[in-house]
Amino acid sequence: MSGSVAFPVSTMTGGEVGPGPWGGHAPDDLEIVQTRGLTRREANEISRAATIAVARVTLRDPVYWLLLLLLVAGIAATGIGFSHFSYWAWCAGVRFPAWAKVAFFVAIASCVLAGVRRARTRSTLTGQKHAANDRYVIAADGVSIDMQGTLTFLPWRRIHALTDSGAHLFIHLNAAQLIGVTKAAFENQHAECFCAELQRRWQSHGASGLAVAGT
Repeated sequence: MSGSVAFPVSTMTGGEVGPGPWGGHAPDDLEIVQTRGLTRREANEISRAATIAVARVTLRDPVYWLLLLLLVAGIAATGIGFSHFSYWAWCAGVRFPAWAKVAFFVAIASCVLAGVRRARTRSTLTGQKHAANDRYVIAADGVSIDMQGTLTFLPWRRIHALTDSGAHLFIHLNAAQLIGVTKAAFENQHAECFCAELQRRWQSHGASGLAVAGT
């Protein structure tokens, strides 16, 4: 990974970072700048992580399950009614025209393609959002993120959780929103050390969540 530092940083206390690019002690302010846009795969991984985060929140919502139950019951009732109608129509000698069968399968295919298109659109928008020259700065009181000219400052208390998948560090703003830092997109800037220092400082400021390896 071109954005990784050659010296692993796994455990840090205080300002100590071990044999890293800062000579054993991280400066107060650290900055990395994204040097390239995301690949399709990288954008897909961030988009998938965001989708999973939203899904986890949704699955904990009892109203969602009630609505889902009503939807399933409605589909089942429609299916039973249609099967009875089809049997009655068949007994009465009524035959469905070929175009009706084609329309049915086209409708099913359209739903599938719409889902695929939606996923690709989300991935494309993610890639456009995480573009070259995006800037991430760790300061004493939080993290500043400049994405395409939009500056966001996150005090340590605003960060809900941090998860590291290896290729990305995900900064969770809440249970359903996150920002992905793709380490390989920060070439020759010791992105691994930057992410490790971000996690250390967040935890040292009384973080309420947990820094977790993997998503």
